[in-house]
Amino acid sequence: MFKSYFKIALRNFWRHKFFTFINVIGLSIGISSALVIYLIVHFDFTFNQNFDNGDRIYRVVSNYTFSGEEAHNRGVSGPVPEAVRNGVSGVELTVPFFLLDQPNVFIPGKAGVPVKFKLQDNVILADGRYFSMFKYNWLAGSASTALNAPNQTVLTSDQAKKYFPQLSYSQMMGRVITYDTISVAVSGIVEPLKGNNDFTFHDFISYSTAKTNKALSDELSLTNWGDYIFIYSFC
Repeated sequence: MFKSYFKIALRNFWRHKFFTFINVIGLSIGISSALVIYLIVHFDFTFNQNFDNGDRIYRVVSNYTFSGEEAHNRGVSGPVPEAVRNGVSGVELTVPFFLLDQPNVFIPGKAGVPVKFKLQDNVILADGRYFSMFKYNWLAGSASTALNAPNQTVLTSDQAKKYFPQLSYSQMMGRVITYDTISVAVSGIVEPLKGNNDFTFHDFISYSTAKTNKALSDELSLTNWGDYIFIYSFC
């Protein structure tokens, strides 16, 4: 019986080719649209969901007025992280980090000629608190010590291989990298975070480096509430 129904359906499709074509195209578009909508919704609802205690992590942002107009920014002014840590009860950990403005990176090369990597994005100042909140898999170095001192940097494995393609992770430790005018030594290698997230940073310079670099210190403005340099902060 099923075979008979199938033959009748094929005959009807063949007799009404134009309407069959329209129906098939319409069904294809409908299925494709539903699939695309599902992928978009799934992407949005699974963003930054792979962190331990993610329901206890909050991002501090800024709402302010500029020339009479309301404005919003995903960061905060320099003194906010320490003010929150010292003055807000119930906050277990504050994690400030500062995104550098696409520095040029120089790696020592042969015959004293450095290898230049132009305008590297996703380079931040951070410290051990960052790695306490966001768990990375360490391939070299330690989360407890890697960013404790000035002029240290942690790299993701992808970025480390980009800078030092011929070296093992252990051989990369202690190698000097210069970000524009800031010279630092490699103190750790981590795997990039897995999953759907916007933490795509791959160079982590120790936050205390700003204490030894006047240009960085001025840019951070850690004591000036009026400067909107927008350090990114989580707690």
